[in-house]
Parts: sequence; C-alpha cells; structure tokens
Amino acid sequence: MKLLSAMGLLAMLPFAAFAQQPAGVPHPGTEAPSCAPSMGLNFVCGLEQPEDLLQIGSSKWVIASGMGEHGGIFLLDTQAKAARRFFTGASKPDLKMYPDCPSVPASFNTHGIALRPAKVDGTYTLYSVTHQPFESIQVFAVDARGAAPAITWTGCVKLPADFRTNSVTA
Repeated sequence: MKLLSAMGLLAMLPFAAFAQQPAGVPHPGTEAPSCAPSMGLNFVCGLEQPEDLLQIGSSKWVIASGMGEHGGIFLLDTQAKAARRFFTGASKPDLKMYPDCPSVPASFNTHGIALRPAKVDGTYTLYSVTHQPFESIQVFAVDARGAAPAITWTGCVKLPADFRTNSVTA
C-alpha cells in the first residue's frame, strides 16, 4: 500500500509542480499556490519546472530536475512531502576525468537526469543535461549513506555549441 501511495505521489509531482513557481514566488498577478491536499492528492511545492524524477535506491528520497530560470537539482522527501534545492554548490572537481570543466557553473538549469550506482553501496553518480551556461552533461557524486543524501559536483562533459539534448543515460 505504501508503494502504491508513493507511486501515486510521484506520478502527480510533475503536474502539481509544473504549474507552480518556486515556493513563495507566485505567477505575476496571482497569489502564491496552495500546497494543501486537494481531492485526495498531496502536492509538493518548491520545484521549478521539474522534468525528470529519480528515486535514490529504494529510499524515500527522489531527485528532481529543474528547468526554469531558477532551476537546478532538487531533493524530495516523499514521506514529508517536501522539496528543497539539493545541489547548492559543493564541488570536488575531478580534472583527470573532466579536464574541460575546472569549476562548477555559478548557475544552471537541469533537463534530463540519470542516476547510476557507484562502486560503494549507497553512493551514486548523477548525470544532468544542462543548457546554461553552456550545453553539457554535468556530473555529480551522490552519497545516500547518511540520514539525508549529500551531493557534490565532480565535473562535466561539454557538448558542441550547436548541439541540443533532452536526456542522458549512463
């Protein structure tokens, strides 16, 4: 039953969040959207144009992409029905693996995402299609062994300037 409830919540996230601005930022001329349950559905506010949702292992945590002007990578707690910005700038560049990207971009939006288990149980590599500040696949280390997952930027693969992509897989 819990699995069905979680799947229902996750299925509704793109619809609920797509029509909403980040928490506290209403559409011009309107009031801030309500995140109160409605018609038996629960909503998660605080995302900006999520495109992809990926559950971290079998945990309660879900990573969401954010395409809007203030996009990025978000973390959802499916039990608390809450979202927060997941990536906030922590970086540990791997210049040997990603020599074209010596530092994390100041800001970026996130289109498609892919999550791959890493060599150590509870750790993952997250790949993210981004269009700002340049076309690239941004790469992050995700550590889900603690009470809440942590994320660190490790590098990127630059794409040709005239190349546009929508998704990524590992």
